Amino acid sequence: MNICIVDDQVDIVKGIIRAVNWEELGVDNVFYAYNIQDAKEIINVHSIQIILCDIEMPMGNGIELLRWVKQRKEKIEFILLSAHAEFEFAQEAVKLGCFDYILQPAPYSEIQQVLARAVKHQKNTNEMLEIYDYGRYWKKQERDILDTVLKPYLLKNDQSCKTVIEKMHTMGYKLQQDTKVIPILIHMIGNRKPEGMWEDDLIRYAFDNILCEIFNLNTGQYLSTQLDLMNCAFLILSDNVSGVSVDQLQKFVQFCEEALHFSVTCYLGNEVEFQDLYEEMGTLYDMEQNNVIYKSAVHTKQRWKIMQSYHLVQPDMEKWEKMMEQGCYKEVRKEMLELLDTWNEEDIVNIKILENFYQSFIQMFFHIISYKKVKVHDFFVEDVIFEKYIHAHHSVEDMCKLVEYAMHFLEHIDANDAGQSYIEKACMYIGEHIEKDISRTKLAELLYISPEYLSRLFKKEMGMTLSDYVIYEKMKLAYSYLINTDILVSDIAIRVGYKNFSHFSQTFRKVYETSPMHIRKQYEKERKS
Repeated sequence: MNICIVDDQVDIVKGIIRAVNWEELGVDNVFYAYNIQDAKEIINVHSIQIILCDIEMPMGNGIELLRWVKQRKEKIEFILLSAHAEFEFAQEAVKLGCFDYILQPAPYSEIQQVLARAVKHQKNTNEMLEIYDYGRYWKKQERDILDTVLKPYLLKNDQSCKTVIEKMHTMGYKLQQDTKVIPILIHMIGNRKPEGMWEDDLIRYAFDNILCEIFNLNTGQYLSTQLDLMNCAFLILSDNVSGVSVDQLQKFVQFCEEALHFSVTCYLGNEVEFQDLYEEMGTLYDMEQNNVIYKSAVHTKQRWKIMQSYHLVQPDMEKWEKMMEQGCYKEVRKEMLELLDTWNEEDIVNIKILENFYQSFIQMFFHIISYKKVKVHDFFVEDVIFEKYIHAHHSVEDMCKLVEYAMHFLEHIDANDAGQSYIEKACMYIGEHIEKDISRTKLAELLYISPEYLSRLFKKEMGMTLSDYVIYEKMKLAYSYLINTDILVSDIAIRVGYKNFSHFSQTFRKVYETSPMHIRKQYEKERKS
């Protein structure tokens, strides 16, 4: 058990270290820091379980350190010390999950008691996590074994049904070749899956629990397996249910959208015998691979056949091409996106229709850029963009993005011909949004070029990096405020996009080799004289 004491007053730190009985608490190491920057370094290097921290310090307060710890999801008990009963501080500390709040001056016995409770809470939490992890480990082992048996059979049919059933028997699943099964393929929509939020096995665990509740299933009445990164199979042994309805699956889809905050599409198969499951799952997998409308929905085989039978008349690309030759990019973009949105909302588009649209669009677009004497390489400035848009016909959403990107690209080509470059637009945006946190990625998105290309172009034309330019412009504006206005220095920091005053002061000093307060005082003297 390791603890870190953070306080800018040396006597207080030394007093706590001397007075507290660390051996009785079971604390192995006591680290200390006199500001939050040093405290962060200690936390980065050492495993800390408890932090005892003063609120008011010159180089950042205890609330900032608490917020930083919570953002990193560190399992640390945080105790705040303060000489004043500031309600706002206490309120924010509670919101951030502070373990306790001690008003100074407090007797060392009280500090020891609070630390003892924190140590006990930390140990109890660790024990619960160990039990939870142990249970998850064995549950995961069971799932992994099931995956090694079931997944190859469903995807490749590389072992006989009899062999699979024998292996399933050893795991306690009483299956026969004629056991009735209702298969469901669950696809997690890629751009709406919560990256980094959950581990994949936890998502699968959530799916199993929700579906079991909806269909009133117990252990042994269903099977599930992770087929690939974005697809799961949920197999209901249909002797246990009277049937599976679209409405029931729609509840699952809706729950994922509203409670779990990401989207899934479900493909519901027909009831088949286990020995015919491979073919039925293959059909569902083909449905998923050929679906171009990625939104929360439930598809049945019957509904899918109807969708695949649609034959839409392709739009008048020649009309759009003539409009583009005249520079009417906004009008073309509007008409194309409205058409694609209609197809998407009314579920009247299939992969063949979208492929035809994509091929016609690409042919038309390349004709236009050839007419403007622009190289294809200038459009696909990065491999990432090439990979992203070369497969745009796989979904309506990606096709819409390609249309947006292509039309904006042509607008920029015309703008550059008129004398306004990417860099001029970037500098203009920075100047108009100087109070915001301006990122390279956001700026590149607005210009419809890749972040890497923007960085190279900016360095080449401006002789400095994009980040250095943003900092310089912010500090230049801050300097102007300091010498021409009476605005408080802390408010100036906020106006140029710095919430942390200490960070603002350090950055200003790097640019002008003096502090903002020194500049303000210097010009106040000059104005008076």
